[in-house]
Amino acid sequence: VTSGPLSIDANGNLTVAPNSVAGTYTITYQVCETGSNPLSCTTSQATVVVNEAPQIAIVKTAVFNDENGDGFAVAGETITYNFLIKNMGNVALSNVTVTDVLPGLILSGDPILLLQIEETNNTAYQGIYRLTQNDIDLGSVSNQAEVTGISPKGIIARDLSDESSSVDDRPTVLSFKACVIEVFTAVSPNGDGKN
Repeated sequence: VTSGPLSIDANGNLTVAPNSVAGTYTITYQVCETGSNPLSCTTSQATVVVNEAPQIAIVKTAVFNDENGDGFAVAGETITYNFLIKNMGNVALSNVTVTDVLPGLILSGDPILLLQIEETNNTAYQGIYRLTQNDIDLGSVSNQAEVTGISPKGIIARDLSDESSSVDDRPTVLSFKACVIEVFTAVSPNGDGKN
């Protein structure tokens, strides 16, 4: 027997489907005798309350923008950050907001709604970061964003970003090649190969 997210198997085991929307559910079922009087059955109901379980996830990816086209990172060039946000819980989420504390990052976007279970959004927020000489010297930029959302009952769901997974929380690391200056230790002024 199945009713909404509830089901009862032949052995009487009641199951609630994963990621069921929060609410109160009722299922009607029959219990029948076996043996000498198999036609004697009783109808009953079971009521299950599924509580709010708000969850949210964020994946942050980075793309180096080689504005001068030389194949190397130089101070002043930029990184574009994109954010994929997903409702991982069983209730709608409002005031979904991304924050990122990387100094110098310009984050654009406004709070959004994620009304459906497993609903995603990858266009609401974007970040632009301008490389510094310190970044060039390090050869990479590493940082992490956070997303929060609020359930109908006011429960706050939050998650730290990962660079590829909606279940992990690893910082996004973008490595790049900087221009290398090769200094020769010998000179052959007349081109004869002798120093």
